[in-house]
Amino acid sequence: MNENIFEEQVSEYLRYNGFFLIRDFVIHFEDSQPQEIDFVGIRLPKSIEQTMYSNGRYSNFVFEEDVEKLNLGDTSNAILLIAEVTESEKNSAIKERISKLGNKIRGSYALQRLGVYSKENIDALFNGKSINYFGNVKAYLLRVLFILNDQIAIKYIEENNGITFISRKDVISFIKRRAKINIKRQSRALLPRWLHNYVDELLQR
Repeated sequence: MNENIFEEQVSEYLRYNGFFLIRDFVIHFEDSQPQEIDFVGIRLPKSIEQTMYSNGRYSNFVFEEDVEKLNLGDTSNAILLIAEVTESEKNSAIKERISKLGNKIRGSYALQRLGVYSKENIDALFNGKSINYFGNVKAYLLRVLFILNDQIAIKYIEENNGITFISRKDVISFIKRRAKINIKRQSRALLPRWLHNYVDELLQR
């Protein structure tokens, strides 16, 4: 499978979980070549997305949290996100993606682009602390590696505290559940193209 398709699926998964995303974010360092992070994003407590039903009426899209994998907790929190996507089973390729997620300088450059937090606050987030956001609203950092399968993920979980591993199977499963909720209310044309192949399957369940 083309890795870009996996990234499309991850993008939809994160959107369904309420994240506003910057995809393929390029970091420009003064003393080195530009580097890229697959996804940078933010999930704010009161964000909504307006969607149109097939009958032409509008409704506020209700985001659902993937409790089993993301476990974002209190919806009054602000969540900053850094995510990488890989379908490689090579140890070197996976460790490179893990290194990206653990690199405080790279991550700080990316998150500062959102313009919400100072460098000092971002450093605190990388150290596992929560920070205040607009009064009493807390903010947290979520680092995720989207990976081919659970077996590969399990291999790295214990030695990489602070990084969440989510398999492609989990991504597809969540999106199918979410799509099933909306599919009878929305036109097929409003679904992502790659999900059209699953429409009949979803309607039969």
